[in-house]
Amino acid sequence: MLASAQGREAEQIIRIAREAGVVVMEDSALALILGGVKPGDYVPPQCWETVAKILAFIFQKESEA
Repeated sequence: MLASAQGREAEQIIRIAREAGVVVMEDSALALILGGVKPGDYVPPQCWETVAKILAFIFQKESEA
């Protein structure tokens, strides 16, 4: 986990990402689980499949560019 935020701070991160052309994916279930993970911690095993799908999405977008 590289970063974590809630509320206004999270909204600011999302806004900055979108302004930079970063595709933002929203997954409320994953966000709920990862909300308890601190930056620097490992992603919990129950999230690996979802995170793998997100990474596959990112790699696909990068190969299209």
